[in-house]
Amino acid sequence: MTTMGISAATASALSLLNGASRVQQRQPVRATGARKISTGVSADPAGYWSATGALGAERLSLASAEDATSLSAALADSAAIGIDTARAVVGEIRKRLIQAQAESGDNKGRLDSEIERLKAQLSAVVAKAGFNGQNWLKTETHEKPGLRSIIAAVDPVGERPVVRTIDVDTARTNLIAEGDAEDGLLTRSYTGKTRTGRGFDYHLIGGISEVAASGEEIGLDRNTRIDELEGMIRAIDAMLGGLTTARTVVGSAAARVQTTTSFTQILDGMDDSGIGRLVNSDMEENSARLGAERARAALKNLGLGIANAAPRALANVMD
Repeated sequence: MTTMGISAATASALSLLNGASRVQQRQPVRATGARKISTGVSADPAGYWSATGALGAERLSLASAEDATSLSAALADSAAIGIDTARAVVGEIRKRLIQAQAESGDNKGRLDSEIERLKAQLSAVVAKAGFNGQNWLKTETHEKPGLRSIIAAVDPVGERPVVRTIDVDTARTNLIAEGDAEDGLLTRSYTGKTRTGRGFDYHLIGGISEVAASGEEIGLDRNTRIDELEGMIRAIDAMLGGLTTARTVVGSAAARVQTTTSFTQILDGMDDSGIGRLVNSDMEENSARLGAERARAALKNLGLGIANAAPRALANVMD
């Protein structure tokens, strides 16, 4: 008759092994889900998931704010590029007028063709300087320049975000006016006197405004006199001064929006880092626990084997 029994050492080792197995079964759930689950109920501190949830919602708010300010930045940048290009083209026209002072009649006609080509280029540049349906450099026939509001920031205040705007005075940035010519830097008239005391009244781009500017359009023919050229150059200088002011206005708006956009991106990065650290710290903690429990289980398996081997060795001796 064979009698089977379990020694106290074996029973103890088996009990430890069963406990280790149960612990290991819980750890993968905790590590993979970053949640400490016990009997189906989350044992995480409420603040943990509240914090990550709040940070996630904050990221959505920051993303919306960044989208809004990015549109404003694109509008300001488009206007700035348009003004810079227009200023360069007007500078080229000025060079042609200076060159004409030393040219004969036939060459003045050639220079006039170049000036007309540059004027057409100006009109094209201004027309394309808009973004998202807005153009700070041009007004249509029944449109007047004035204050235009753009979104500079979206601040989360409670549950309702506060939209902060800045105003841009397009009366100082408008280059071409198809309504009243006096509303555009390049379509209005510029008056003054030359060094010889001769009065002048010139505008650069004509024939496109419903209400035309006074004076003559800047241009050349074989009979253009030196004092007339001087008046045109002085008018161009006044336009360049206006373009510099316009660029300052647009640049200031772009800088304010860009600062807000950059700050929003920094905050968004901080949220990414915060959420990652909250989740990763919990994942790493549980991963370490799982590794430790596996090591403990291996040791207990070894102990169980030793405990089982001892009675067998004793039985062999007795046999």
